[in-house]
Amino acid sequence: MKTRFRKLAIASAITAAMGGMSLPAHAIVTGIAGEALLVPLVIWDDDRGGVADVDLNTLIEIEVPASIGWEGVANTWTAKHSTPTFVPLKGVDDFNKDVFKPVVVGGNTRYVNKVHWFLYDERSVEVANDDFPVTPDDVYQINFRDLMGGDLEGLPMYMVFVNENSYQNPDQGAQFAMFGDAWLVNGPVGTLQVQIPVLPMNDGPDTTDYPVYEDNVVYPGGGYPDVSPFASGNLLNYADGVFQGVTVFDLPLSTPNAVTYHIMWRETNLGDGGANANPNASGWIDVEVYDSEERACSDKVWIDDELSIICWDPTNDYWTTQCGFESGLLPAITTKTETCWTDETNANGFISYRFGEWLDRGSQSPETSGVMFAIMNRTIGAGTDNDFTEEMALGRYRGWYPKK
Repeated sequence: MKTRFRKLAIASAITAAMGGMSLPAHAIVTGIAGEALLVPLVIWDDDRGGVADVDLNTLIEIEVPASIGWEGVANTWTAKHSTPTFVPLKGVDDFNKDVFKPVVVGGNTRYVNKVHWFLYDERSVEVANDDFPVTPDDVYQINFRDLMGGDLEGLPMYMVFVNENSYQNPDQGAQFAMFGDAWLVNGPVGTLQVQIPVLPMNDGPDTTDYPVYEDNVVYPGGGYPDVSPFASGNLLNYADGVFQGVTVFDLPLSTPNAVTYHIMWRETNLGDGGANANPNASGWIDVEVYDSEERACSDKVWIDDELSIICWDPTNDYWTTQCGFESGLLPAITTKTETCWTDETNANGFISYRFGEWLDRGSQSPETSGVMFAIMNRTIGAGTDNDFTEEMALGRYRGWYPKK
């Protein structure tokens, strides 16, 4: 290794170690085990965009590891109550799979051998739920189109996966952890293979009727879970009893003259929250648009659902760029075909979203979280091998700014 890069590697290691204590508050955490999982976007739609044989679907894989060792990043944040999951790591021949069979403790059955899934619409209304059995070191695959059996075509939704035991016995929490992956695909003639971020979550014994850092999944009244990916997502507010401050996200734009889809999952719909909600909260979100020539302008977009899809069109041409609900790659809940573009040929850049505080329980701690990502196209540089088409890019989290 050259000296310059050796120094960079050492500096990076030190920075990573120092940042370990605060990482969940600043970055999306994926690829580690969680006691529950959030898939922020699922959809299926045959002949999407009116084009025969170009279909849209979501594929999901759930892996249930037989055990997880002690490791600061992977376990302390999102599998706090089931780490290590069971006994130390064993091989295929000598692992005791009886640990996944139901057991009865104090008259309560612990369904440690099942994963329960819940499907929600964009307003967090439960649409369907079911469970499936798992065994140690199991991989369970879900084809969302097949799972729906012809229902709910073309509707963007999201899914939550939990331990059956925590659903049946919220006072006990999860008994094992799991990994998750998801992809947005099309075919048979399409080439779309976009990764969807899957966020792992803590699922400890319920102590409140809303998610907190120690317990990201709660079952109010034993019903469908309310979730907030505190340990793996981006924090959206600091609850000090006063509605002030703003949380800022930057999301990239596609190359000039191409549409961009921005997908946003937030813990709460605007308008929900009762006495804890900001009476002045509005679905109108301030944004700043920046192009590649460092020019900027201000605008607003309407975002009031827990799951929102915004389609940005720099050409202001609704029909030819397929930004519409029926014709686009994704059914945009908000379509932005007119904005303050200074020059559509220089639309490479990003959108900066400014979210005001809409919920505050006065806990003197962060109370809501979410995840933002983009599906985009980009061209960088001249010549060949300088572009990519329809790729996922995570939102850039600027953080929470207190009121001046």
